[in-house]
Order: sequence, then structure tokens, then C-alpha cells
Amino acid sequence: FYVRSFDDGRPFEEISGKATLTAPGMAGVAHYEQPKVNTIDLPAGTISPTLHMNRLVEAAEAGEYVMTHEVFDGSDPDVISTVSAFIGQARVSTIDTEHGKEQRWPVHLAYYSGNTGVDTPDFQISFDLSNQGVLYDIVLDYGEFALQADLEEMEAYDTPVCQ
Repeated sequence: FYVRSFDDGRPFEEISGKATLTAPGMAGVAHYEQPKVNTIDLPAGTISPTLHMNRLVEAAEAGEYVMTHEVFDGSDPDVISTVSAFIGQARVSTIDTEHGKEQRWPVHLAYYSGNTGVDTPDFQISFDLSNQGVLYDIVLDYGEFALQADLEEMEAYDTPVCQ
């Protein structure tokens, strides 16, 4: 994992390391290399943000409306987020793709760290999720302020080879 944050266009923070699970669905560890060397345990069932997105699409296509996972993204060495997902009714967009009309679901994610001592989420994201895993009309809600993001351009990359 590699997380890089910017402040006013300048690099502000870099976090990197490697997370491994003993097997899918099993426990694992995350070794941080920067900003400081550290190791944390990953509980059984922890998944990556990419796998979480795949599971969101699978759940939406299966007609499921609620799911919860432990998600590790590496952005904070003290936090493995419990992410509750709420998936709305599918809508068919007017966009033609090579696979036909694109299907989209409204999705709301609530992130809980368990570190705050309250039952409200630390962070929330709302978006429309396409059956291709693309996010549209994103709203990032930090509680005291929110940001809206719109997809302007998308470029396909070759599938990476994982080791």
C-alpha cells in the first residue's frame, strides 16, 4: 500500500508498507515502512478497498442492500475501518457501453474506526456505483464539511501483474 497526501499541491504525508493475509478471509499483518516502521495485526475477514469495491458491485448485482466489512487501506496505522454499505435500487443510465446500458446503484458508505467512543461514523461517502465499478457523483462527508467530486475523465490501464 502507498498513500500520498497533498496540501496546496505539495506532498504533505507519505505512508507505505505491505499488508498480507495468511489466506483469504484469515488474519494477517500490515508492515509499515513510512512514516515510521510499525507492524499491526489485521483481524480475520479484513479486506482491501479494491476487494471491498468488487464486493459492493457483486452485492448490488445480487440485489443485496446492506453489507459490512473490516477494510484496511493503510492510511492510518491505528485504524482498520468497519465500513457499513447501504445500496439503493438499481437505475439504468442512458449511457451505452460495450456491455449494453450501464446499470448504476446509489451507495452510501459509513466508516467507523471504533476509536471515537461514539456510534456515529467518522467519515461517510455517497456515490452512484456502475456495474463496471466506476463511481459517479461522489460526496465525501467529513462531518464538519463535505466535498463533491465529479468524474471528468477516465483512462483504462492494463491489468497489473500481482506478485
